[in-house]
Amino acid sequence: MAWFCNEIIFQYSEQLLEYLKVDAYLSGSLYHVRGIKSESHNFPEEGLIFIRGIGRLEQGIPGVFLSWDNVPLKDDVVIEIAANAPKGIYIGEEFSPSLPTRFLKFLKWVSKNYNVAVAYYETFSWGGPFECEYAWGFTPDDFVYTQVLNAYWDDGRVRTYYLREHSEERGEVLSKALTHFGIQTNGYFEPHAGFDWEDHRIS
Repeated sequence: MAWFCNEIIFQYSEQLLEYLKVDAYLSGSLYHVRGIKSESHNFPEEGLIFIRGIGRLEQGIPGVFLSWDNVPLKDDVVIEIAANAPKGIYIGEEFSPSLPTRFLKFLKWVSKNYNVAVAYYETFSWGGPFECEYAWGFTPDDFVYTQVLNAYWDDGRVRTYYLREHSEERGEVLSKALTHFGIQTNGYFEPHAGFDWEDHRIS
């Protein structure tokens, strides 16, 4: 079964939630997820904030209905990792997330201004292994995790970019990204498993 995920994950802040609620563009896909009880991972008591379905709108990706080119313009931040620097691998083929600088600056501005962890997570699968998976975020220090899958049957590695350094090791992209939000998981994350998002939509 095909599965696509294009979302921003925010550490919870009441002030941040209020800021996002009055943004005419982003508020249409705003969620505050709370009350998650799982044996596979912990979850912050105050919850997490999500903006879902945001990404490369012009490419017609299923489930993407917000363009990351339309986020508020924030020029007073510096991105430490160049937009074209991180590289991942899917079955031997290299890919680069290459997120728009405007989008990255907005995410980092949010992280610095509200003192929260922020990450953009994208992945998709047509029923097999994830064909593209990465998480790009800020604490406000820049970090990127990309999937490295050298063969279809490979259990995969994660390439980590932190500021101007990078390394590679066994692991899972989402699990590593979620540690910045205080979440420890074995790979399962309940909001990505047949989750009823409408119960958590902010209207």
